[in-house]
Amino acid sequence: MIRLAIFSVFLTATGQPTLADPMVRMVINEGEFGRYLSNQSDIAKLSDGSVMNVSFKYTDYDFRHPHLIADRYCVNGRFIRWGAASHPALGPIDLICIKGTQRGG
Repeated sequence: MIRLAIFSVFLTATGQPTLADPMVRMVINEGEFGRYLSNQSDIAKLSDGSVMNVSFKYTDYDFRHPHLIADRYCVNGRFIRWGAASHPALGPIDLICIKGTQRGG
């Protein structure tokens, strides 16, 4: 219990976002990946601080796609959580992150 309290104080002091906001779910289907990288995409239109759950559902999957989404749209280019499968045919490929443009440290 004391570890939880210390961890909570640490997160508050470091200014890390919390998961208090509702999560926005997006599914990138076959042939849509390029559209999601554009400045007019549904992800780009989300406000900073939104918690995103992005899934990939297609067969021509490239392992770099989640990293490209995170680099472009996630705070510090980082995931909060990553799905366990290495390919959508083997299970869900989900990334969860906080939408934002902060970079660095």
